[in-house]
Amino acid sequence: MNLRPLFLGGLLFVMFSCSAQKEIKSYVQHNVVSISAIDPDSSDYSDLAAFGDAIGGSRVVMLGEQDHGDAATFLAKTRLIKYLHEKKGFNVLAFESDFFGLELGWERVVRREENFYRYVPATMSSSRPLVITGFDCQMTNRPVVKALDSVIRVLQLPVAGSGGYESEILPELDHWALHVKDSVLNNKYLAHLARIKQELKEKLPVGSFWLQLIDNLEAEDREYTTLGVFAEWTSHMNTRDRQMAANLKWLTETKYPKEKIIVWAHNYHISKFGDGNSDGYYNQMRPMGTMYTSEERLMAQTYVLGFTSYEGRTGRLYKGKEYKLPKPKADGFESWVCRDHPFAFVDFRKFNADNHGFNSDFYLAGGAKGNLYHTDMSARWNRFFDGVFFVRDMYPCKMVK
Repeated sequence: MNLRPLFLGGLLFVMFSCSAQKEIKSYVQHNVVSISAIDPDSSDYSDLAAFGDAIGGSRVVMLGEQDHGDAATFLAKTRLIKYLHEKKGFNVLAFESDFFGLELGWERVVRREENFYRYVPATMSSSRPLVITGFDCQMTNRPVVKALDSVIRVLQLPVAGSGGYESEILPELDHWALHVKDSVLNNKYLAHLARIKQELKEKLPVGSFWLQLIDNLEAEDREYTTLGVFAEWTSHMNTRDRQMAANLKWLTETKYPKEKIIVWAHNYHISKFGDGNSDGYYNQMRPMGTMYTSEERLMAQTYVLGFTSYEGRTGRLYKGKEYKLPKPKADGFESWVCRDHPFAFVDFRKFNADNHGFNSDFYLAGGAKGNLYHTDMSARWNRFFDGVFFVRDMYPCKMVK
């Protein structure tokens, strides 16, 4: 067997890959913009001008994070939110959190005139209040069921029966999560949901919050019936992200069709995975960002900002422990950012517009694969994110006493 063609082919591939990496490395080094502060109280926004120019006329801006305990990132995102609200006309903030609790709950909080801490309540008395909402189908079911039961009774749906709904159907809706492995009980639960949905359709207009809520309960069931089943991990993740994308589209197209919306979520969920990645994992997964921007119209109006960091520690509060960030790759994105920059921003949209043929991987700690939140991974990150916000020294959240 003549190995010479194989050797030459492999050599050319390596040479092309190295050349391509130098191309993106050079772009990052020459186009990185220093950000002076992440303190939310820093109201001189001149250092964010490049970010503002990059998002242009985008109507949806997604802000990521590598892990749900990254305090420095949370501060940076809070400052970006204030900038977007005060200078760019964004007035809806959608969290990767309970669709029911933050959508219906927010309306009830506003009606009762209760306050949140500092910035958000201060906007309530302004001409442009910052509205809070959520898009995650992972919900706390007890209040969902109580509210749904009330709607069913007010609308006098047949499913309520002659007083038997609360004693027979309601408990199953309330406790289904404890019995998802009981197929008989779970099928009965899904049948009840299907009946409720059908009867709601006869009373409510298309696009109603309550119909969207039933979709969330069905998606939540599909997600949790595959929880812990390794062979169905892809289905488990994609089910949740598909519903989150549907919820976000409902928010942007139905509930707030004329508003500019900020999205707060994990890097993974906002990622726009492109087909053909060298890592097969990415080709199987369909995060919320990928599904939401699958329509060209929605892609054009959305800017996705990933976050990364160089060193330090982090850790989620509810897990009760911290961990040290792994050392970044010597020739990865984090090492390309000048050491003089404690915080920085790079816009990939400009690079992509000028380099249509660029199709190579490079290292970045994008937190977009499994639990490898702060681990450098090789991917076409310029296609995952429209831009990246860099934090040099990461530190974890602390409990407020």
